[in-house]
Amino acid sequence: MAEPTRKHILVVDDEPAIVTTYTAILKQAGYAVSSAMSGSEALVKLEKSFDLLLCDMSLEEEHSGLEVVAAARARNPHIACVILTGYPDADLQAQAERLQA
Repeated sequence: MAEPTRKHILVVDDEPAIVTTYTAILKQAGYAVSSAMSGSEALVKLEKSFDLLLCDMSLEEEHSGLEVVAAARARNPHIACVILTGYPDADLQAQAERLQA
């Protein structure tokens, strides 16, 4: 009997501790996990197929989390996306909700 395919998750955050923590928890739960420490790195990794994107909204590099989500959706309209932030903002929330439509 063939093994079921593991879901592949991309974790994007510019804080190493966040990436390490999410990666460890998700791998322990049985997921295949890749990570990126910047928006630019995430855009390169998104050339591969992922089932879920966990992305910080406020990345320190040149690409915001919203740009990463938009690029992920352009490549794979069915990818599930979760935007993470420690600094909620109503305008950014509205932008994120428009991306989910």
